[in-house]
Amino acid sequence: MQELEHGTLRLTEKAWEVLRGKEIVMGRLEEGGVTIREREEDQGHYDPVLFEMLRKKRKEIADRANLPPFTIFHDRTLKEMATHFPQTRESLSMIYGIGTAKIEKYGNIFLGIIRQYRKIHQIPEQPMIKLPRRR
Repeated sequence: MQELEHGTLRLTEKAWEVLRGKEIVMGRLEEGGVTIREREEDQGHYDPVLFEMLRKKRKEIADRANLPPFTIFHDRTLKEMATHFPQTRESLSMIYGIGTAKIEKYGNIFLGIIRQYRKIHQIPEQPMIKLPRRR
């Protein structure tokens, strides 16, 4: 929303909900030949119990740091973790939204949760499936 008096932009309540990770914006953007929508469809088979455990830990970390949860990890990232059950920093690095800095900062915390959950439920790590590029 644009404020005409000062010529500045201001976020609407809906935009704030998106930034807080409470609303999802869907679109069709190309990313390396694979569309965002295709990747989101691939996330449909995540473990909802593990996803909630990861969300709670993310919220706890965010609250302690006085940050919005999405700055720790996006829901999409947590869903991929709850789909593939990564066991190593290397496999965690293949998850969307996780780079070296986030692995260093949060990797052991989230890997610990995933490993424990996987061990209790006897779930193997699920390999990442690379989607073919469209031409």
